[in-house]
Amino acid sequence: MRQSPTGVLDPLPSDWDAPRGGVQGTYELIYFGFNRPRFRNISVPAGGRFAIDVIDTWAMTTDRVGVTADTSVRVDLPGRPYMAVRLTRLPDDAASGDG
Repeated sequence: MRQSPTGVLDPLPSDWDAPRGGVQGTYELIYFGFNRPRFRNISVPAGGRFAIDVIDTWAMTTDRVGVTADTSVRVDLPGRPYMAVRLTRLPDDAASGDG
């Protein structure tokens, strides 16, 4: 929550099995709970470049897995419970990534 631009995670429109919260179009977290997906196709807000991080909430680790300007991206996941994906809008002048 400290990294949220507003210090608050508001509920956002979500898929049925993975709640999403954050700041619409700027900072979004998708939490998979006890589910163990090996990958997930994630919708990304339009109109910007986003860093994509996979967060292991159990091991307390964060791994940057890419940067995209696409509105949909496949994110590979480790197939363990309690994982999350974080989307963070990058400044317009951020270095290119793979998107």
